[in-house]
Amino acid sequence: PNADGIVELDAASGLARVAVGSGELRVRAEGVQPGASLRVQILARDVIVATQLPLHLSVRNRLAGIITAITPDTDEADLVSIDIGGATLIARITRAATQELALARGMRVWALIKAVSLRARPSPRT
Repeated sequence: PNADGIVELDAASGLARVAVGSGELRVRAEGVQPGASLRVQILARDVIVATQLPLHLSVRNRLAGIITAITPDTDEADLVSIDIGGATLIARITRAATQELALARGMRVWALIKAVSLRARPSPRT
């Protein structure tokens, strides 16, 4: 998704806090300044879906959202679309996980993404 802009740069961690949807991502963004617009690449296979607010994890990014669609991807996997407040993330998860978590359209979930899995690059404002 397109990020709204860099909120803050943390020199100690090397990560930027970036506004996206109604949440924030922590992402490595070298050579950019606060207020810059970014395009953040998130691979569906790197998104974890949780049905409860996860705590005490090394994962830096937890975004609350609502499932808008569940689409079969392969015989073993589904694509789960999650609205995170105006931006959409897609998670690729096993069909078994979809069934065991009883995932359904309209359900509130949390999308988890490791900061080291994210790629960001400057994006011109439109």
